[in-house]
Amino acid sequence: MGELADRLDQLQVRISSPDGRITAVVSGRGRPLGVELPPAAYHRYAEATLAHQLAQLGRLGYAAYRREYRQLTDAAIDRPVHDDMPDVAGPRLREYRARVATIASHGDGGDGRVRLGARGLAEWTVSIRTGVTRSAPVGEFLGWLHTALARLLADHHAQAGRIHRAVYEEPVPDVPVSDDAPYRVLGYWRGSR
Repeated sequence: MGELADRLDQLQVRISSPDGRITAVVSGRGRPLGVELPPAAYHRYAEATLAHQLAQLGRLGYAAYRREYRQLTDAAIDRPVHDDMPDVAGPRLREYRARVATIASHGDGGDGRVRLGARGLAEWTVSIRTGVTRSAPVGEFLGWLHTALARLLADHHAQAGRIHRAVYEEPVPDVPVSDDAPYRVLGYWRGSR
């Protein structure tokens, strides 16, 4: 299992928004690594259009990550366990996965300038305050986006931990996530123009 853990830690999935202007990288264990949004593209977006592209990027990123994760685990495990295999998965695992898929998590950044929502990390909503793309530099926007994403993931993982404890009746440690966790925004650091 040590080899599988290493492979999962090294997993990186690169996805693009439907319009091809925004790129994101999700790394091992589902951690966001970066978002690339060229300033010229950023300033051309209306907030509603940018929000739609980011919501789709979240959905596509989660699906691509889950697909790669499943391929790695299936290759490493003699008898993989999937929800569609009731004789193998067992009722508690199916219940846990079903409940996690309904988690509604939220995060905001920049005093509400960027708000994210997700249901089970498979469906995403993004709200961007009117005027942000005209008034804020791309680096500042990406900083708000990262903060909102970190808060959303912390919310999701905290809820998943409570569900795990309830389903399996055993403690799972809460994993704190800092809003200022180190991160890389590909080509555009927080505060850059």
